[in-house]
Amino acid sequence: MKKATLLLFTVLLFALKSTAQFETGQRIFSGGINFNNNNNQTDLNNSTSKNAQTSFNLDASIGKFIRPNVVRGFSINYGHNYQKSDPSSYKQHYNSVGLGLFSTQYRSFGKNFFGFIRFNLTGNYQFGTTVQSGVDQKIWGYGFSAGLTPGVSYKLNKRVLLNGTLNNIALLSFNHQKTTYSNSSEATRTNQTGLYSSLSTGSLGAIGIGFSLLLGK
Repeated sequence: MKKATLLLFTVLLFALKSTAQFETGQRIFSGGINFNNNNNQTDLNNSTSKNAQTSFNLDASIGKFIRPNVVRGFSINYGHNYQKSDPSSYKQHYNSVGLGLFSTQYRSFGKNFFGFIRFNLTGNYQFGTTVQSGVDQKIWGYGFSAGLTPGVSYKLNKRVLLNGTLNNIALLSFNHQKTTYSNSSEATRTNQTGLYSSLSTGSLGAIGIGFSLLLGK
């Protein structure tokens, strides 16, 4: 029921007549930083296991209003993950760099309130190393994705929009990865294609909160 309600809301919102909310030629900037650090220790049967993980993500996008309710632009993102486990001597460094294009369409539904839906087309390059059981593994790969993200914005003032999003309500992706090993000339290659939805679990765990800056004009 929750999924159907959200999808119906999105359809009805963008069936409304478009009105001019912003100025053609105006630019809009969004960005974000996420950081996470976890350290766990487990004592069991006179043995101790430790696990440490650190990750961070940087992303930014800039677009231009080609019409009073339509933005088109590009995005860039970088992610890094480090994980270490003892006494298994497992260690991993993993990185991802991505570039993308996006198009966002806005609809007004109240004073200073706007609904929007954003289409993203993104490509990324992944690389990293893993040490497991004394074997060094080198990982590299690439991927492509196309996704839809609906949301709501409130125009706080002339320059600032507060945003709430339901990230990737629909996402189509392809990923290719190759792994080589220090103790073998063999290489492992994997391809993965998927169609996902942030509503697949029936929860709202993919909600995002942020802001955008309106530039110029």
